[in-house]
Amino acid sequence: MRTTHTQFDIRAIQSSWQAFDTMAHLRPIHDEENYERMTALMNSLLDTVGDDEDHPLSGLLELVSDMVSKYEQEYYAIEPSE
Repeated sequence: MRTTHTQFDIRAIQSSWQAFDTMAHLRPIHDEENYERMTALMNSLLDTVGDDEDHPLSGLLELVSDMVSKYEQEYYAIEPSE
């Protein structure tokens, strides 16, 4: 099996992350407050991105949606009906 090694400009990532983190505070969802913040971010992204898979923010929308979905599956699971 072949492993691919990719070089990252960590300083550039850090600088970009700090600016982004100040605005979005993207974190794993561990409580209701984080859930509400991420749901609001997801809804704002949905308003902007819609179903345009080529939109520059579509990857962010997918990431945030996955986080919200995972939290909902764990804490708001719908029990199967009889």
